[in-house]
Amino acid sequence: MSKLALKQNGVFEYFKESFVKNNSTECVLVKPISVGICSSDIPRAFSNKAYFYPLVLGHEFSVVVEHDPTNKFKKGTKCAVFPLLPCFKCDSCKSKKYNMCKDYSYYGSRVDGGLQTDLYINHWNLLEIPDKLDTFSTSLIEPISVCIHASHKIIKDSSVLIYGGGFLAQILSQLLIQNNCQITVLDRNLYKKKFFNSSIKFLIENNDLEPSSFDFTIECCGAEGILNECIKFTKPGGTILQMANPNSETHLNSAGISQLMRKEQSIIGTWNSDYRPDDRDLCDWNEAIDRLVQKKIDIKSLISHQTTLENATQLFNEINERRSKESKLKNYNKAIIRVNN
Repeated sequence: MSKLALKQNGVFEYFKESFVKNNSTECVLVKPISVGICSSDIPRAFSNKAYFYPLVLGHEFSVVVEHDPTNKFKKGTKCAVFPLLPCFKCDSCKSKKYNMCKDYSYYGSRVDGGLQTDLYINHWNLLEIPDKLDTFSTSLIEPISVCIHASHKIIKDSSVLIYGGGFLAQILSQLLIQNNCQITVLDRNLYKKKFFNSSIKFLIENNDLEPSSFDFTIECCGAEGILNECIKFTKPGGTILQMANPNSETHLNSAGISQLMRKEQSIIGTWNSDYRPDDRDLCDWNEAIDRLVQKKIDIKSLISHQTTLENATQLFNEINERRSKESKLKNYNKAIIRVNN
């Protein structure tokens, strides 16, 4: 088998090794097809955020079944992988709110993930996907599901400010347009505008924004001070959705807290999705699959770069370098790594 492992902070190694069989009937042998590079993978790889070394990254990925000892999944079945491994013991898990599990593990961060040609995945974490869906789109069902989960917290026909124009903001905007929301996106990179619908108001600075003018503000940026800005531009009684992991320590200043109190706003956190293989009507992942099948989400046009597993180290390094060199990897948006063609 082949894999790309993070050997130490900032150092990847592509190599081949013998595959170790797992005789557990709880696991299915699969072959990853393609893997999305998440923005969280970059600090994990280059800013000492890994839990251990060596680590195989990749939590956004689709697979094809090679062997299932229980025969639940036939060989050749395409599946999406829910990357969170819940404890099934805490109160959240007993309520089937697995995204709120207090003692979880995670493919691609706390255990090895999809950047390898062969691995075992728990039965429970596999969700069959239709053959008609392309492999790039199916590898990104995880971030689509995260956005669907967040969109359920936004009331239809609302005015919405999205702070940050990254990949999640782009998916979220497509969902909110279908809910007849009036959307404004704020991002410093003008080239990001092309990844949004033409009906969306796209700004590179907030000078033209009127304070207290949005029903909902979504923090999709993670930069210092943005939460204070969200409070400023959200209406009295409005809601702020915190969706981005902060890049560093962030602080609410006293003026921001005062505004939050006086305007009686709510701040809601969201970071994952509802995964319910036992009830498709309550499952964000099945909704993501349905929307892809019905072509209600356009995901392929958001992918700007792709490469193979053998050449992925260079792409990881370039994505990291662009954090300090804006000229590096121009027009980067979202990358896919092809593992098994």
